[in-house]
Amino acid sequence: MKVIFLKDVKKKGLKGEIKDISEGYARNFLIPQKLAIEASPEALRKIDSLNKGKEIHEKNEDAKLENFIKKIEQQGSVVMEVKANEKGVLFQKISNKDIANQTQKQTSLEIPESYFKSPEIKELGGYEISVKNKNSEYKFNLKVVKGK
Repeated sequence: MKVIFLKDVKKKGLKGEIKDISEGYARNFLIPQKLAIEASPEALRKIDSLNKGKEIHEKNEDAKLENFIKKIEQQGSVVMEVKANEKGVLFQKISNKDIANQTQKQTSLEIPESYFKSPEIKELGGYEISVKNKNSEYKFNLKVVKGK
């Protein structure tokens, strides 16, 4: 019996995979546990349309990320003004969420904070930040300067 896996099943199949499985195992375990569904023509069409939608979404995310990087390259770098003591130590470390918010202010493009990978930022100075989604990775410079 052909089934479409809805979740990863150890040693049997991965989510989205279509495989031949024994009918008893499929009907008695996989389908009742909602780990898989029978691979009917209707289910196959539904999975195919979901995959196409997913591909379109990924292409849009890639284009958005490329546009984001172009805007940052035009500006040179991203500058963050933060509170720090006289030795240059920040009162509060900078998180990926802070970087995402600052880049959104400067580029007017919203990039999810999960795309940002940064070193631990606890002092004033320059840092290299990478922005990565499933298909591509870019790097840009972040300058952390003392503010008010």
